[in-house]
Amino acid sequence: MSPSLSRGQEIVLPPSALRALADAAAAAMPGGEGVLLEAGREVGRLLHPLVMKEEGGDAQGSFWERLQMHLARRGLGSIRHRRIHPGIGLLESRGVAELAGEVAPGEARPFAPFTTGLLRGLLSAAAGRTVELRQLDGVIGGAPCRWVFGSSAALDALERGMERGRTLEEAVAEL
Repeated sequence: MSPSLSRGQEIVLPPSALRALADAAAAAMPGGEGVLLEAGREVGRLLHPLVMKEEGGDAQGSFWERLQMHLARRGLGSIRHRRIHPGIGLLESRGVAELAGEVAPGEARPFAPFTTGLLRGLLSAAAGRTVELRQLDGVIGGAPCRWVFGSSAALDALERGMERGRTLEEAVAEL
């Protein structure tokens, strides 16, 4: 008889497991990345209470401090938050498990659907409402993986600026 997992018990996977899941989902079916995005969102929603109970540092630490500690302790990379516009936040992460390993030739913008969904679920649970979060880019040449979050209208305007060849900073300045 195999032991069952208790509700608070965690499992440990190597970082390459998330990349393998992302690759398999993308190859298996059209929209496979969307399945991982949604699964990540649900996992993020479920992780929120654990993040808020994270021990260490300041017991009254901010959500961002607790999130950083939670992710780092579980080998999910580091995360940094900063406000880049009154309606837009930026998350930067190094060590995103899904993006571990080599970038495929010609892959200009690696996508981390599970991690993107996980962050969207965590932020939405923390805010008590749906938070729009979009991945800007993946890890290329050692740069951090970046996401922006805010209202759909603000993020749409930001993306339009970047599609016109503006840098993130230039697109934000135009808002």
